[in-house]
Amino acid sequence: MRGLQKEHSFDIFIISNISSFVNHKKENSHIYYEPLAEGVRHFKETEKGRDTMCESFERLADKVGDLRVEQTKIDIIKLMMKNMKCTLEEALNALEIKGKERAVIAKRLQKP
Repeated sequence: MRGLQKEHSFDIFIISNISSFVNHKKENSHIYYEPLAEGVRHFKETEKGRDTMCESFERLADKVGDLRVEQTKIDIIKLMMKNMKCTLEEALNALEIKGKERAVIAKRLQKP
């Protein structure tokens, strides 16, 4: 779980830097992660580049949001299994988690 938290912390750091970078037009001296500043600087030169950056930021934010939702469900399932003495299958059924999402969550929960 710690590795996942570190990933989320880094994702949030990157998102905040990208958001700040996109919102401050062509000025990028305030970005704290220099490789990010250098890697995206050329996108800010044109309107199309700025639009591309905004779209990329939205996709990244969606991905982080999806990961957080998944982690929340995993945390809830763990609590159900611990406090209500449910099996993994019972918890997944109670939350009506099906299909691919069910397989992904079950796999993550079965990792040591």
